[in-house]
Amino acid sequence: DTRTRGRDPGPCGAPRNRFPLPRIVPPPFAAPPARTLRINEMNPRGRELSPPAPEPIFARGIVPARGRPGPGKVGHAMARNGSSKARRPATRNRGDEGFSLPELLAALAVLGIVAGIGFYTVHTGGWRSGAVAGELAQRLQLAATRAVFQQNDFVVTFDLATNSYSIHDDRNSDGTVNTSIGETVTTYELDSGGTRIAFGIPAGVDGIDGTPPASAVTFPGNPPRITFTPRGTATTGEIYLVPVEDLQRGEPDRMRAITVSAATARIRRWRYDAGSSSPGPWRLEQ
Repeated sequence: DTRTRGRDPGPCGAPRNRFPLPRIVPPPFAAPPARTLRINEMNPRGRELSPPAPEPIFARGIVPARGRPGPGKVGHAMARNGSSKARRPATRNRGDEGFSLPELLAALAVLGIVAGIGFYTVHTGGWRSGAVAGELAQRLQLAATRAVFQQNDFVVTFDLATNSYSIHDDRNSDGTVNTSIGETVTTYELDSGGTRIAFGIPAGVDGIDGTPPASAVTFPGNPPRITFTPRGTATTGEIYLVPVEDLQRGEPDRMRAITVSAATARIRRWRYDAGSSSPGPWRLEQ
């Protein structure tokens, strides 16, 4: 039979191939190579690549919602991104981030301290001299009023060396301090509280009457003093106040002055004004 030519009959008369095919024996089972990774998307040629060294999960930009990071969460993140490599967040340089809130607050605090010191030194000299002049004028006015009501003298003595003055309640009007009858002496300093105000006037600066005064306090006596009497009269004279830094530089712009009239014991406050001439470069404040 031509259909069975060249073939040996097999069992039950079935033809059998005279040239049997070699038997294919599967090789023994072998585990896949350890730690290999095929990345078709990143490596189109299909090379076998060793995976990179494992890095912390947070370095790859994968932050699990809860619990510790695990392979399952990494796989989910890779599946969502459509790639075997997790998506990494955009990184910014330190210079692009700006300042943090604590750094900004610290810088503002330092700037405020420096600006406050400079403003106090440069711009508040006139305020300080005006405040000291107002306080001194009020105490002089109080001494004049008490002299009339108590019917005894009040003596105000000035100490130019220490920039202070004292008010003596002279009960017997004899000009001396007698504590046995209840006389009191109260001393005040111009620089109390760090005002840096002193009795003084720069050289060559005209006084209220238009001529340079011989001293910062022009009342008679050594030391100079004012006596307020029960009749409402007082010793006439002038008091000049200036910031210490202006006195050293010879600048009169922030000076203040106080005058006391003899007939009525009226007390007035003046401010230096180079544009005024009535008759000196001073303008009446109160």
